[in-house]
Amino acid sequence: MEAIGLFDGLTDEERAIANAALKPYVIGAGEELLREGEADRSLLIVVDGELMISLGDVELGRVGVGDVVGEMALFGTFDRRSATVTSTVGPTRLLILDEDALRFLRVQANPMVRNLEAFALTSLFARVQAMEGRIAGMLDPEPIPTPSLLGRLAGVFGLPPAPEVVAVLRLVPGFASRDAGILGKLASRLTLNAIPKGRAVTSRGEDTTDAFMVATGSFGVWHPGPEDYPTLSATLAPGQLCGRVGSAMETVSICTTVALEPSWVVTFPAEVTQELEADATPEAVAYRRGMIDALATQLRLMNEQFLATVLRSAEPA
Repeated sequence: MEAIGLFDGLTDEERAIANAALKPYVIGAGEELLREGEADRSLLIVVDGELMISLGDVELGRVGVGDVVGEMALFGTFDRRSATVTSTVGPTRLLILDEDALRFLRVQANPMVRNLEAFALTSLFARVQAMEGRIAGMLDPEPIPTPSLLGRLAGVFGLPPAPEVVAVLRLVPGFASRDAGILGKLASRLTLNAIPKGRAVTSRGEDTTDAFMVATGSFGVWHPGPEDYPTLSATLAPGQLCGRVGSAMETVSICTTVALEPSWVVTFPAEVTQELEADATPEAVAYRRGMIDALATQLRLMNEQFLATVLRSAEPA
């Protein structure tokens, strides 16, 4: 699967080992491959065909050639499937990487694991943003707050004490399980920034290169809704992410993210995250796996919010 850079940087020997770890699988149209709630840790790469992802009776989306399904289960801390996956066409050809094969590749320090983790970061965040956009399209418009000068000045008051970056990272289970020394090295490469109430950390249409993790406080996310009016599609809590997560993401922001109260964020500078996506150091591994877990949690919440929104819209007036 060269399209997602699966074998980038691998020697011939490493490529052969990685190929052997991937199990080919073929299913017909309309077959259920994974079921919501079942215990399973495996990742699927679509070689040919299409898969539909659903929650309850509601379709969440579809994936095709070169896409990956299951990174939340394989790389995250959840051991249950968060959605049902069904083939829409036949034959659909897949490559499967299960937990045992992943463990073997990690022992071998095979670079394919790093490539998959980097791809999972970009893929998961793109899916979070896409789901926020879908939710926005179903809600009533809500203006983005634009505080007056007096309001902006007042927005700096009430700021809680600055938290420790390591303590913020530990809000995410994927980081919390890491060695304190490794987390400390990772934290030393990040910055902590105070954000007054009403200030935006991302603005729709503007270049966004850094990623942000909410440390304290909360942020509203505005996407264009019906007739392009801004709609509040999500509220971010500590441990959740915005900005540009994954070096393959577009640099132009598709949403506006504004502090709803005096808040702190941990900033992941673009030059640092690009290095961490490619490195094999312990702090780079901790970064990729922790961020995948944070995004997996965020996407689960967005999927559940989307399902609830769909069900509410279907209720009789």
